[in-house]
Amino acid sequence: MSKPRRPRVRAPQVSEVMWAHLTDAPLPDGPDTWETFACDYFRWSGELASPGVEDYWREYGAAIVEDWIEERRPGTRPSCWWEFDAPRWQGHRRVPEPRLQVGGSGVSRWQLGPVHDFDPYHNLRYGLPRWWATNPTSCYPPHFESEAAYLDRHGLLLPGERERLTEADFAPVEVRCERG
Repeated sequence: MSKPRRPRVRAPQVSEVMWAHLTDAPLPDGPDTWETFACDYFRWSGELASPGVEDYWREYGAAIVEDWIEERRPGTRPSCWWEFDAPRWQGHRRVPEPRLQVGGSGVSRWQLGPVHDFDPYHNLRYGLPRWWATNPTSCYPPHFESEAAYLDRHGLLLPGERERLTEADFAPVEVRCERG
């Protein structure tokens, strides 16, 4: 007589809304749902009883980054990579190390501090400040290292990725400023 078999646990299906959040794809058409709200505001593990964006990123993130580099643009990363996998700033769990400002004017709200674990996502996007405390001059706008330069500086380019990059990929980028 054979032992009773335990049912196999199946990996949960990733919804279209969750996949859009993981891959920076447009959200599917249709009304806003609880899931869209939860993906926007409850992103970290343990914030809800159900798996959050971080949980799915931990499961699928490496494959998403490989596809991102192959199909989209080497030397860049999706927003979830910046949120969950980028090097952390001064040991903060939720604060990615920002990209270096290499020229231009203006002081971002990020630079004024203090940095709180609960608010970095709204102050940085792809490692760049979103809000400014002083208005940068239009004749000398702020310039930051490119994503490729950031990844290279931290030794995070994947094998074969550097060979696909050009000199332009390492050039500083101008940031358009939002005042807030």
